[in-house]
Amino acid sequence: MGAGHPWYDASGNLKTTPNTFRYVGDQVTWDALVAGTAGGDADGDGVADPWTLIQTRAEFQSLMSGPTPSASLGQHRFTKPFSKAEWRRFADPYVVPRIETVPTLTEMALAALNILDDDPDGLYLMIEGGAVDWGSHSNQSGRMIEEAIEFERTVEAVIDWVQMNSNWARHCSSSPATMRPATCGGLVRIQPGCLS
Repeated sequence: MGAGHPWYDASGNLKTTPNTFRYVGDQVTWDALVAGTAGGDADGDGVADPWTLIQTRAEFQSLMSGPTPSASLGQHRFTKPFSKAEWRRFADPYVVPRIETVPTLTEMALAALNILDDDPDGLYLMIEGGAVDWGSHSNQSGRMIEEAIEFERTVEAVIDWVQMNSNWARHCSSSPATMRPATCGGLVRIQPGCLS
């Protein structure tokens, strides 16, 4: 699950020509995903197990609970790894509105957990709040704060999921590790109430 949709721009708008297909392999793979023909016999039963392409926020939200496809690929309709239009614009936190058609990191994490929890052998899931990196490199304190808060919400949701669906003591694989790479964009407090 992630960003890099070939047909959508950084504001979540459909394009007339694609960006790149590299995030899904190539155009042949993308076309097969759209057609519902990508994927082979994943479980060895002699029957093809095509991948289900998940693109809309509603589709991601529907996967947060209940039955899931046997194989899925989530590519939300946005080219960047965050959900803010005009991401280069400097602004205080929450001034630039979210693009509401893009799923939150929490929604994608819960959908991934619901998909992966069907495996009786357990699961491994890496969740990256990569947009904090973009904000840091651009020295956008508002973006950094928003992304740090969304990441914290995601960690809380994952902990809640583990407590409801697993056993911390029994499964060492149910131990989340969190870190914040690239939160180094020069966030310095100059005076009370002023961030730079």
